[in-house]
Amino acid sequence: MPDYIQDPELLSQLNGSGAPAKTRNPQEFAKVYGPEAQRAAEKLGVDPSVVLGQWGLETGWGKSIIPGTNNLGNIKDFSGGGTAATDNMTGSRDKYRAYATPEAAADDYADLISRKYKGAVGAKTPEEFAQALKA
Repeated sequence: MPDYIQDPELLSQLNGSGAPAKTRNPQEFAKVYGPEAQRAAEKLGVDPSVVLGQWGLETGWGKSIIPGTNNLGNIKDFSGGGTAATDNMTGSRDKYRAYATPEAAADDYADLISRKYKGAVGAKTPEEFAQALKA
């Protein structure tokens, strides 16, 4: 069973509350989500700045985290559950994973990268990490 929330009733409760802190720039984003990035980075064997950088790019440095989801990477939910939102890049209406806490989001992110992007695990540089994700 995945660590992210699939129960529609619980999702509706979360969507009305627990919105992440809004950040205005990379420094604030790092201050707010640094502990979660450290958590994921330790599991992946990479520098935390690499994780923060990806999360920052995925969420506009925290401006586009779907309220109530704690989804730091804006990870889509292909199971049919999740929270509906419009993708800012494509305009498509998609479902996104929702997490009870930012820590749960960090854990699921690390698990996802470990499963699907094995070359990113232990990457020595940001470029190596990005190339592994792209491949």
